[in-house]
Amino acid sequence: MRLGVSATALLVVVVSLDAGCHTTPGEPMTTPTAPVPQTSSGSTASAAPGDPPSNAAPTAADWPEDPTAAWPKGCLIEAAGVNPRWAWLAVGCTNAEAEQGAVLVFDGDRRRLRTASTRHGYVGWGENRHLLRWHPDGDRLAVNVDTNGIGLLRRAQWVSASYPDQTRDSGVSYVWVGDQIFTDTGALFALDDGEDHFDDAPISPISLGKIELNAATGAVVGRTDDQGYLRGIGAFDPNTRTVRYHNRLQDLKAGHAAWATDGRGYAQIEFGPPDMLHILDGDDGQARWSVRPSLPQVGWMWWGRDRLLAVHSRNGRGPSARNVLDIVVGGRITKTIDLSPHQLRKPMGSSFEDMSQLAWSPDDKTLAVVLDDRKVRLFDVTQGTALTTFDAPAPAIPQGLPDHYRLDHLKRPRQEPGGIIWLSNDRLARCAPHFVSLWTTQGEKLGEWTAPD
Repeated sequence: MRLGVSATALLVVVVSLDAGCHTTPGEPMTTPTAPVPQTSSGSTASAAPGDPPSNAAPTAADWPEDPTAAWPKGCLIEAAGVNPRWAWLAVGCTNAEAEQGAVLVFDGDRRRLRTASTRHGYVGWGENRHLLRWHPDGDRLAVNVDTNGIGLLRRAQWVSASYPDQTRDSGVSYVWVGDQIFTDTGALFALDDGEDHFDDAPISPISLGKIELNAATGAVVGRTDDQGYLRGIGAFDPNTRTVRYHNRLQDLKAGHAAWATDGRGYAQIEFGPPDMLHILDGDDGQARWSVRPSLPQVGWMWWGRDRLLAVHSRNGRGPSARNVLDIVVGGRITKTIDLSPHQLRKPMGSSFEDMSQLAWSPDDKTLAVVLDDRKVRLFDVTQGTALTTFDAPAPAIPQGLPDHYRLDHLKRPRQEPGGIIWLSNDRLARCAPHFVSLWTTQGEKLGEWTAPD
């Protein structure tokens, strides 16, 4: 899923399955003033003047706050997920040499590392960015552990783990279905009994990969396995144990594809030239639109939280190539923004950061983009205008971190590590395997932490 774009012109296409359908998180409330925290290296994290209000402060019953929490030595981030109730970023990290891992929870409102929950074995799996998922209640999360397991963390305490397929040498994808977990192995189980599970039996008659939960229909949607290849799409309801649909997509040529995080949209690229973008409805599996982007070569796609889709493309290579941002609603381009001479930064590192070079705000009104000049730019999707530009460089990689990570980045000095993630409508995080930094949307740094070596 590497973008693989260098010195090229890029296009971002924004597609909505139905205009005017937006889900906005709860209105922010004032939180008590917190003391200025310190980073993992002992330096003081700067507080932004005139901080915007944020959600009501959680209590210890929701999630504890450990003043002694520290980033474990040599623990590189493999996965990340945003809390659905508060401006928190949880990351799973692993020290492969020591065979130790942890889940770190960073509090974007109180500007501190809230908890660090360690365990023996690996935590996170860098080849899939969706292997750390918060439960909707915000007081528990699941994360990949020990390569092919799924561990449950409740209020910063490890509870249990499941190993649905012990023969697998990669992470198991999963989604929350109520208080249970459904996996891409077809199993459905709960993890709150304190007991570890092994080889849970599948209940689905169709094999689904790259899965998401469609909360509108209650079905798990994903790519279907056709003779070892993920070609079609399907939907399975774990509660009623019925297949909602199975569309083999026989009329579409195989190409890059992505599900919306809410499971209600599916996009697939048909390579040209020019490339075409096909949009399908995740509720019924039927085709809705075919879109020809303004530039002929489409790269990768990022879905918003409410049926919005961002797609990058290019019309050539080199500094003279055109670079624009298209806004498409209902299959029609409504805005075009010229980003030249800049481009989306060529990604590096684990897939969770590669997939976050462009991110949607929770209210789907703003795009945050990491560009090749090491700046973050925010764009108003509704008006098609630039809002803010600020420097958000990655800190230096500590010398004692593993050579495979440190040297790979040193060989490519222009390809700075780190993606961008929205924590709330007024909070952002920059994140790479070796660091986390917190920002306001006006470019004020709230804090920065680096993996100790």
